[in-house]
Parts: sequence; structure tokens; C-alpha cells
Amino acid sequence: YTFTGETIEDYLANRDDQFSSFNYILKRIGYDKILSAYGTYTCFAPNNQAVESYIDSLYDDVSNEQLPHNGMTSRGLEGLTDSLCKDIALFHLLYSEVMGVDMSNRMTINSMLGRDINTSIDSVSGQVMLNNHSLVTEMDEELENGVLHVINHVLTRSNNLIAGEMEKHPQFSIF
Repeated sequence: YTFTGETIEDYLANRDDQFSSFNYILKRIGYDKILSAYGTYTCFAPNNQAVESYIDSLYDDVSNEQLPHNGMTSRGLEGLTDSLCKDIALFHLLYSEVMGVDMSNRMTINSMLGRDINTSIDSVSGQVMLNNHSLVTEMDEELENGVLHVINHVLTRSNNLIAGEMEKHPQFSIF
């Protein structure tokens, strides 16, 4: 059997004006090849503006004195470390196909990074939200090896323990 349509990688590459930054991240860790092959995947693809905004926030973060700028060597895609690229890419990919209708009912899905993605419906727009932060702006692009959903923010990961997360919120100071 030969692919007759687009794979997830083809879709991203053919829309370079929208997804070149995310595709760059995938290529850095070799996942462009995986998303070009047989399989059944879900990709939550952040657009270029979302990736740029996220990278800027990583670089501008100097809260960790031992790892300023989150380990980035410079502002921009080239300043990302390989481990950051891997975290970003794998948090946006699933080993199974999840359609929009499935996400409209609150659900928790596990990313390739092993982190949970929680879905909900935004009360204002009625659109699907991921982790109460990223809106799914385009949904259910069915491709040869899975489905792609466009999102407006990069899914952010946290390596903090519960105590570290609670420390960020003054209303939990008693803990």
C-alpha cells in the first residue's frame, strides 16, 4: 500500500508558513521521520506564533538561578536544547487517534511524553481547550497516519513537585 494523501509530516511541511517552527522541533529529535511513516497518531500542532511566544517565555524566565533561561543558549529556535525540543514535541503527540468529538467530553489523554492532557470546553468560545490553556482552533484534520488538531498555545509542562506548584500560589501558603 502506498500513501495517496498527506501524512502528518507532509501536512506540517506543506504549510511551512504556519508550522515551520513546530516542524523544526520535530526534525531536531527525528520525529519528522516517525510522522512520515505508517502508524496512528494524534498531533496537537501549535502554530508558529504560539511556538515563538513559548520560546520567548522560556528564555525570559530567570527564576531558576541554577538553570537561567531554562538552559537555552540564545533566544529563538536554535537556542533550544535537544531535551527541550524532545519535551515540547512529545507533549504534543499521542500514540493513538483522538477525534474532536472525543475531546468535547471531559477526558484525560496521555501524551508520548507520559504527561496527561486534560480536555474541556471553553465557556466563552465553546471550543475545546487543552489543559485549560490552549484552544483547539482547527480540529480533525484526518491524514494518512492519524489526525491533526491546530492549537493556539504550546502545551506547557512542569517539572515541579506538588510543593513547588503550591508555592506559586499564595492562597495555599498554609501548606
